[in-house]
Amino acid sequence: MQLSDAVASCLPDSVDASRIEAALKQLCEELQVDRVSLHAVAPGRGSFRVVAGGGGQSLAPGTELPLETSTQVAVPAGGGFIEVAFKET
Repeated sequence: MQLSDAVASCLPDSVDASRIEAALKQLCEELQVDRVSLHAVAPGRGSFRVVAGGGGQSLAPGTELPLETSTQVAVPAGGGFIEVAFKET
């Protein structure tokens, strides 16, 4: 997937939390989804931390949880892929 110019423009050479958040919000709009979040995985500790989110947030940035609490984070962290088909309501 290539980032659009609008998303990429939010991420200059020097990136801070507000730029990441802006890029994730733009990504939500482009993908037409409610929320997107960015996580940092610490395999040695068996945990992940929420770095930033765009759109509605379910977990606040800085939240750290065990990997096994989130299939959406644990599977890709282990090299897997999740394909989900959502129904529109």
